[in-house]
Amino acid sequence: MFAGAGMTVLRSVPPADARILVIDDDHDLLDAICEVLRDAGYRVSSAAHGFEALRLLADAPLPDLILVDLMMPIMDGYSFRQLQLADARLADIPTIALSAGPFDGRIQQLELAGWMAKPVSVSALIGAVERHRMRRAVDAPPSPVRSSGHSMQFYGSPEQLAGDIARFLAPALAAGDGAIVVATPDHWDHFEVALAAAGCNPLRARADGQLQVLDARSTLDRFLIDGRVAELRFAEAVGPVLARAERPGRRLRVYGEMVNLLWLTGHIAAAVALEQCWNRLLGTHHCDLHCAYAAPASDVQRASVAWIRQQHADAPLAA
Repeated sequence: MFAGAGMTVLRSVPPADARILVIDDDHDLLDAICEVLRDAGYRVSSAAHGFEALRLLADAPLPDLILVDLMMPIMDGYSFRQLQLADARLADIPTIALSAGPFDGRIQQLELAGWMAKPVSVSALIGAVERHRMRRAVDAPPSPVRSSGHSMQFYGSPEQLAGDIARFLAPALAAGDGAIVVATPDHWDHFEVALAAAGCNPLRARADGQLQVLDARSTLDRFLIDGRVAELRFAEAVGPVLARAERPGRRLRVYGEMVNLLWLTGHIAAAVALEQCWNRLLGTHHCDLHCAYAAPASDVQRASVAWIRQQHADAPLAA
């Protein structure tokens, strides 16, 4: 369980409110690590997998350090760390990985404070904790910059989504404002019917250049590299489209579901990163953006709802 024997003497006494979160599915090891750290003077919380840890972090005071096992059921350490990095509230918490297996190339993408092989040395554990505990969570950066016109929703069916998006776009089209839709072809088919039912003429709006429709998958493929969003390529792909659609004295309306494609394929950290790219781009354009996600269906998606909502300034258009 632990390598070596005996208790290591601390080089300094931790502050009374120093907190550590330990995440590991090996209950015996988890209990042992927690006991060692509590004996050393730390306030310790624990979780058996990444999903449980995210729920804990949503409500409990933030820790000064996280120790996370990489191989766990439900949500492993890799997925947990990706979601942690995607959340500005959690990203700055120093995190150390633990693993009984070999460390592979993926670990370089996790931006860890360090990693330790199992069995864990007590002296190495205490030393690592002491080195990183002074990076306090209160020093974490503020929440991401958000546009005042960035809203979102979770939808249950294509028909419900089409009605909601028609209500979002129809006022802009009726007022002569520009509009952009970034959607899958099957969703656009539903949107076109719903817009017509709302009294709009989407074919004429497209012919006049008032409405632009982009394929969500092909647009996403222009800037998604190895499952990660390349922000410069994103700006090159989307920025000129916004510029062409903007009209003096008019506010552009944009609907996008590229994030939903990432959400549906389990690339939740990339979806959050894309939302943050949108927020930065919207700072230079006079427009309102609305995003849609399929209703959460997995434990990982349900654990990520708060992180998704945090990227949007406006309340969801529909629950």
